[in-house]
Formats: sequence, structure tokens, C-alpha cells
Amino acid sequence: MGLHINEEKTKIMLLGKKPLDQRMSRLEMGPYNFEVVRSFTYLGSIINENQDEEEEEVKSRIAAANRAYLSIVRLIKSRLVSRTTKFTLYKTLIRPVVTYGGKSWTLSNKSINLLDRFERVILRRILGAVCQNGNWRRRKNGELFGLYKECISAYIRIQRLKWLGHVMRMSEERVAHKLYSYVPDGVRQRVRPKGRWRDAVSRDLRKILKSTEFVIHNPLITSNI
Repeated sequence: MGLHINEEKTKIMLLGKKPLDQRMSRLEMGPYNFEVVRSFTYLGSIINENQDEEEEEVKSRIAAANRAYLSIVRLIKSRLVSRTTKFTLYKTLIRPVVTYGGKSWTLSNKSINLLDRFERVILRRILGAVCQNGNWRRRKNGELFGLYKECISAYIRIQRLKWLGHVMRMSEERVAHKLYSYVPDGVRQRVRPKGRWRDAVSRDLRKILKSTEFVIHNPLITSNI
């Protein structure tokens, strides 16, 4: 077809049980010599050889969101800006950065703690300290979410449910619908299995919507209940 491969920009990532240091560092294919890498970034998301990129991806998104936060920290600290405006700045300039690609996350407990901890730092900066009996103290977690009722982990769960509804409304010929209903061959390893996205959205339906009616009558996710 007349296509040419850029040897410098093309990387190879091997998937398997053996660690990378026991394998080759470069791969020769005809006249080309490609570099073998442990991970790479595709469309802003990190993919690694262990196929367990969620924690690494969450840390990367938090680092990017922290840079966005530092770029507007003067507005967050300013007493001339109202609290409502500061919340709006957080929702429009910081939260979209940290939740980019969050619709595909399974959200382990460790990832949830990382996300919530990052959000609490910003909320404490926006809401400020509390004077109690003449002494200033920082706000407790319950006080933070009593004033700001949109936890970031719950926000990601809601976005996952929205994407689930979008996938279910797709025709069966669409790639996203096929991947959702696809059941791979073979068996899992005899270790603790990794969390699946379908299991995560099933838990979201029970926890957030407080209803199992959709899950029970949906043949694609009934098996996860």
C-alpha cells in the first residue's frame, strides 16, 4: 500500500507472564529494529505489560490535575473570589483532568482512596479552616462533604453508568457492544482475579440506584449478580 514504518516512533510491548527483564529489549523485524517498552500512552491513557494499568493511570491523572490546580491556586486562595466560583473552577478546570478516561476504570479501593484524598486537599483549600473555641483547625472529612456533596469517586461511578446506558442502547454490531458482551475462552489463573468493568457497574447499580430491576432484566449482566 506504500506505507512506511517510522522506526524511531514505533514501540513494541510484549504481554505475558514473564517479566520484561527476562526477555529481549529490542525486536528485529526485517530491516527494522524496534524498542521493547514496559508501557506506553495511547490517547492519554496508560497501557502497561502487566495489564493492570488502573493504579498507574490514576496516579498519572492526579499528577496532571495537580498541575492544573497549581495554575489557578491564586484564585483558589483569593478572598475576593466567592466559594461558589471556586467550586465552579474546580469542576470545570481540575476535575475533568483527573477523571479523564474514568468511565473505563474499575476503581479498586486503593484507587478510590487516592482520588478522594486528592479531592479533599483541594476542598480544604477552598473551604478554609474552622475557628473552634478560639483555635483554628482544619475541616474533617464529614464537614467537607457536608458542604460539597459531590464526591469524585461517586462522580466517576455516575459517569460509568451513563456510559453503560450508552453501550446498551448501541446496536449489536457496534464494537463497544460486542466487547461488553464478549466472554473470552479459557479459565482465569488461580490467584485473586482482577476486577472486571461489568462487575463494577453492577455494583454501581445496586449502590447508587438502590435497585436491581435493571440488572435482573438485563441478560448481559445478570450473571454478575
